[in-house]
Amino acid sequence: MATSVSSGYITLLSLDEQLSVTDATLKSREEAYALAKRQYETGYTSRLELMQADSELRATRAQVPQLQHQIAQQENALSVLTGQNPGALKRGKFAALTPLSLPSQLPSTLLNRRPDVVQAQRQLLAADATLASSQAKLLPSINLTASGSYQDDSLSGLLDNPLRLWSVGGSILAPLLNRQALNAQVDVSMSQRNQALYSYEKTVRNAFKEVNDSLDAITRLGEQLAELRGQEAVAQETLRIARNRYSNGYSSYLDVLDAQRTLFSTQLSEVQVKNNLLLAQIDLYRALGGGWMATSQ
Repeated sequence: MATSVSSGYITLLSLDEQLSVTDATLKSREEAYALAKRQYETGYTSRLELMQADSELRATRAQVPQLQHQIAQQENALSVLTGQNPGALKRGKFAALTPLSLPSQLPSTLLNRRPDVVQAQRQLLAADATLASSQAKLLPSINLTASGSYQDDSLSGLLDNPLRLWSVGGSILAPLLNRQALNAQVDVSMSQRNQALYSYEKTVRNAFKEVNDSLDAITRLGEQLAELRGQEAVAQETLRIARNRYSNGYSSYLDVLDAQRTLFSTQLSEVQVKNNLLLAQIDLYRALGGGWMATSQ
């Protein structure tokens, strides 16, 4: 519930920001159209450039109703999710949201808070009471780094080999998994224990996978966002130069249109990537069973 509300709220703010970017671009293209119209009326440019400016203006204006509808839908969905009647919601600004810094290492013990891990562990203990005294050592004890890997990107390899994962992690289940994997003839009680054992192993491996996926997404999206911010600065300067050259008769209006399109596309991509980065951090919060602060256990 908490992660669903958080994701919905962040998505709503990102839609607001996309609308804000579109409105700013619309204003810019209205000014560009007014300039193109003056240039055409004075005989300085052709009617083609005026039509191009008009087309870009209308294309941008057409995106506003779609975004407004998406915002209304998101507001209604979030209202229902929080037990309210559908309608407008008070909210902050997307620009004020900042991705959180992650610790350099995340202990796997955080996964003990996940409901699925807790349930699988209880089923295992119910099937084999002798493991109760060593309950704390059932989970592989390894450190996940904020780059989405363990010991130089070896977690993916560990996930492919459960016995190696449990061995490297120092879990007491490694010898059990290894012995029972080779033992084809077991009694009923042992079979039940094995079923619970393999179910627990599958649940834990899936938990590691989800954490690893989220960490990798955070890393890659952070890198992408940094590049887009640099690209936006370049696109802003390119547009400024294109406008000056067009106003002084040194280039055609096509240069201005290309610069406007590039800036608009870059700004929208930046909002979307930042939104995805924030959602990836929410996914990590869920995958860890409630965040990455050990004191919150």
